[in-house]
Amino acid sequence: MSVNKILVDALKQKEAKGNQTQITPINNDSLIFYNSLNLAVGKQGAGKSLLFLREVLKIQKEKNIHLLVYVTSDGETNDETFLAIKNHLTIPVLTVSNNDVEEVVEGLLHTKDLYNDLVSKRKLEKLIPTHKEQIKQQLHLKKFP
Repeated sequence: MSVNKILVDALKQKEAKGNQTQITPINNDSLIFYNSLNLAVGKQGAGKSLLFLREVLKIQKEKNIHLLVYVTSDGETNDETFLAIKNHLTIPVLTVSNNDVEEVVEGLLHTKDLYNDLVSKRKLEKLIPTHKEQIKQQLHLKKFP
């Protein structure tokens, strides 16, 4: 049995028992989960980019996937594997440097929390168009409800 199948089955069993989790499988074919942070750390040329890009290609068709944050040492996309596969990606890619990643991710999470709060309280229609556009751009949303 594959590791992915074990994880997906375990989370489904947990939910079946009434124990809800925010970390859920995106689909049965992927090793990436909703509401999770996925990292690959290792020496150059170890296959990290290929591992992640394979998973991104599997999940990018899902409706709730709207942004890939790609972290590099200098904020440039010069990884040969990434450049070879980039044209097959249909979701936006935000490339950030190691030095900026904390600030960028905190900003994204803050904006996402604000968006989720506005959606849950049905206050989106009260936002002025400028604020809607800012949230849409920051979260790289194709459309704003």
